[in-house]
Amino acid sequence: MRVAHLPIGARLALAFGAVLALLATLCAIVLIRTASMRDDMNAVTGGIAVESALAQSMRVAATQQAVRVRSILMVSEPEEMAAEVSAFRLAA
Repeated sequence: MRVAHLPIGARLALAFGAVLALLATLCAIVLIRTASMRDDMNAVTGGIAVESALAQSMRVAATQQAVRVRSILMVSEPEEMAAEVSAFRLAA
């Protein structure tokens, strides 16, 4: 039996089914490619994340040192200054 001899409802159903099959195939391909791209991106940025964490810890340490130096400069009593200097040397 030829498609031309089918009623219009059956032809529309076949066309809609074909479109759905193509859409499902396309979705599967996209999901597979996306997973592959995510794995590639993780491989590329894996080392950057470690370096970024180290840079952040260095930034925090430098900020803490700057706060300690500021504290040394703000005190006026020699005893307080000696305590701040000893805290600074222990942290360094």
